[in-house]
Amino acid sequence: MLLNHGQQIANEIIKHLQPHCQRIAIAGSVRRQAAVCKDVEIVCVPNGCKAIWNKAADIFGGTEYSVQYAKYSPEFIAALSAYPIEKGHPTGRYVKINYMGSIVDVFICTPTNFGYIHAIRTGPKSISQRLVVNLKLRGYECKDGWVYKDGHPGELKEESEVFALAQMKFYDPQYRK
Repeated sequence: MLLNHGQQIANEIIKHLQPHCQRIAIAGSVRRQAAVCKDVEIVCVPNGCKAIWNKAADIFGGTEYSVQYAKYSPEFIAALSAYPIEKGHPTGRYVKINYMGSIVDVFICTPTNFGYIHAIRTGPKSISQRLVVNLKLRGYECKDGWVYKDGHPGELKEESEVFALAQMKFYDPQYRK
């Protein structure tokens, strides 16, 4: 699809979901302003969503964290469910919807991993891969939408924080190649 069509779709979906979100933004090729976009990607934090960390001892006596998301507002679930869902579930972390014949990927995160998810989902693939590699080279682990240091989950609320942690220069999305 052409960029202007992708922007129109993204804006319509955001307009529909925004009243039920703490935060919502365009990602992917539409955000990078690519002339031709394969799909539309949106990253959002639904109202009521937060990370609840469960701490447990691992088999080696260390600490292992697992995360669950607090329940999303029923209004968010209903708003997302208004679209034909091709994959995922509105209570999960990913939903693929069909909006008038166009694919829209909705990535659901928390306020504390929004920056990481937004950076990775904006891409392009080469930048996302370089971010992850640079983070790993600096002793971080990237797993299930979170960045960990020494087994502890980090808070990356802004995309610029991810680039700084990876020691990479932050570029506005339209300049990322």
